Amino acid sequence: MPAFSKHMTLPYTAEQAFSLAADIERYPDFVPGYRAVRVRRESADVLKVEQTVGFGPASWRIASEAHLEPPSRLTILSRDWPFSTFMVEWRFRSIAQGSQVSVQAVLEAGFGARALIMPLWPLMTERAVDAFLKEARVRYGR
Repeated sequence: MPAFSKHMTLPYTAEQAFSLAADIERYPDFVPGYRAVRVRRESADVLKVEQTVGFGPASWRIASEAHLEPPSRLTILSRDWPFSTFMVEWRFRSIAQGSQVSVQAVLEAGFGARALIMPLWPLMTERAVDAFLKEARVRYGR
């Protein structure tokens, strides 16, 4: 199962970094590939989300759940087609200089989408993380 992980020290508080990652409804504004996001149901610690993602002419809708544990963890899970497993976990820890942030993403695509999605997964994930870093600079400066 392809996995991606990245660890960063950021000049933002854990609360700021968590807030940005948890701002799922705004992903289409700054994350490549996100075309639309709609929160279908919201509770204190879980968001049920429907999102439309795509690259080039291809797009698909995916249902997911975002489990919120502010300000230390955000876990996004889906088993909706085309994924048999989709998990992105953000962890945030306060330090004197700001925060330490780690992102771990695991993906397994269903048989029909495997050839299309799996080769692009590392690049797509790296671009998404870069987009979060760029958006953090826009929102919080430095």
